[in-house]
Amino acid sequence: MADAKTGRRGAAAEFETLLRARQPLIWVKSIEEKRVERAVAEVAAAYKYEARLWDVQRGVQLLDGRLVDSDEKLGVRGGTRVLTELTDGPGAVLALIERVDVLGRLDESGVRKLRAVWILRDFHPYPAQSPLVCRALRNLVKQLESAPQVGAQTIVVVSPPGAKIPDELADVAVVEWGLPDREEIRELFDKSTSDQEEALRARDEADKIDPLREYHAESREAAVEAARGLTGERAHTV
Repeated sequence: MADAKTGRRGAAAEFETLLRARQPLIWVKSIEEKRVERAVAEVAAAYKYEARLWDVQRGVQLLDGRLVDSDEKLGVRGGTRVLTELTDGPGAVLALIERVDVLGRLDESGVRKLRAVWILRDFHPYPAQSPLVCRALRNLVKQLESAPQVGAQTIVVVSPPGAKIPDELADVAVVEWGLPDREEIRELFDKSTSDQEEALRARDEADKIDPLREYHAESREAAVEAARGLTGERAHTV
């Protein structure tokens, strides 16, 4: 069922509720990393959070894939450059988030400079494998719980459905992000139609739009049924 105010449903609505409650750590289980990241970033932007991505190979990135390599991009003051060991492992990104929380609390006007959602792609194996990483994460979560509302920080761990969550993190908020339902597939289908219409307008072929709409209206439900059980990316191409 969709949220009456935002129109979000299912896992997206559940994530939104947790973010609004300023949950410092949210563990998302899904086989669709890209779809989850897109939805998380959309919800984050709606509540004036800036989304940052991290993976073990490239380190911290902006949503467009550009690497974060300066304090200005992170939105913090005090210090010359961010950690140079961003790709050295999970401890580095936790230290970075802690640094942002401390150095980025207030600017000269007394306003928090960065309110961020940190989407961690490859982090999920480490808390179970390393007591040090697990303890660092638990300590950081405690620290972030006291952050003011204007400067809230939320860590989002994205993992496969079968990933193990350590007993020490048993109270973490978990969101099971399943495959798209019929309504979401309809939205993907309609978005595809809209994109095709824009492409026709750009090529000055507006006369083809009405036939396209007629075709899609006739085939919409059949396409939705055919896409059931597919990932969002694959459903988009049906």
